[in-house]
Amino acid sequence: SDYSGACLYKELPCRPRNKDPFLGHSYASGLFEFADSKNQESTSEAINSYFAVRELGKMTGNQTLEDLGDYLLSTEIHATIVYWQVKKNSQIYSEPFSKNGVVGILWETKVDYATWFGGNVEFIYGIQMLPFTEITPSHLKKDWLTETRPIWSKSLSSGSIEEGWKGFMLMADAIVDPNRPGLSNDIHGLTGYDNGNTRTNTLFFYYFVGGSPGGGSGQVTGTSTSFTQSSSSSTTTKSTTTICSGFGCELVDNGKPDPSCGSSLYGCHNLAGTLVGCYDPQTATCFFG
Repeated sequence: SDYSGACLYKELPCRPRNKDPFLGHSYASGLFEFADSKNQESTSEAINSYFAVRELGKMTGNQTLEDLGDYLLSTEIHATIVYWQVKKNSQIYSEPFSKNGVVGILWETKVDYATWFGGNVEFIYGIQMLPFTEITPSHLKKDWLTETRPIWSKSLSSGSIEEGWKGFMLMADAIVDPNRPGLSNDIHGLTGYDNGNTRTNTLFFYYFVGGSPGGGSGQVTGTSTSFTQSSSSSTTTKSTTTICSGFGCELVDNGKPDPSCGSSLYGCHNLAGTLVGCYDPQTATCFFG
């Protein structure tokens, strides 16, 4: 809560240290001199930092901190969509810059289509996406990702993209169309993950936005046990439950086995209703194919 400016000590002024209340966004660099003044690169990191403030307030019962986090979070999301996500009809950025579709670094006096660590398209877009959490769909909207997909998706076929950045591009692709043919195989086939991301988080997010193991068919093609989670409930439980919630399965079929899962397994679905796996009531195990 320190960087949020929360009033932990009444004798100190309460002012978020990074936030520009007029523009609504934060500045990552404001303590050191630059020729072009203050700047911010990763809006998504700022959004997640304020999301953490809100959740801390909520979990500790501190309504003031929760409200402060809500203000910081909502204004950061709004400013991100306005100033970093560039659409074709942008009233802020003209061509040729608007053709880039995104701002890499926003300064007080200019914008860059670049990052501090490189100019690859997956870097420039990815730094405005990571980390992928449950707040991500609030600022990575389907319309902007769809419009700019012809730009950032080129990195997926470049042949030189690192697995960690490839994972972020695939997770963004899941927001555009979680059931795109081949996407499930691409995500499950990742062999590496960026620092701070994991296979578990990647699969969770994919299922969270509606993905299915069958790449759109909704069919579970095998009984892969790479990820399993035992239920604390009775093994005979067949009612709505969240036994597999950590892996995108929120609802287990009630009544009878799902034909897609065979004669004895129940279907696991995400909140969108998509079949993401199967549940064995005898062993309390989830299977993801």
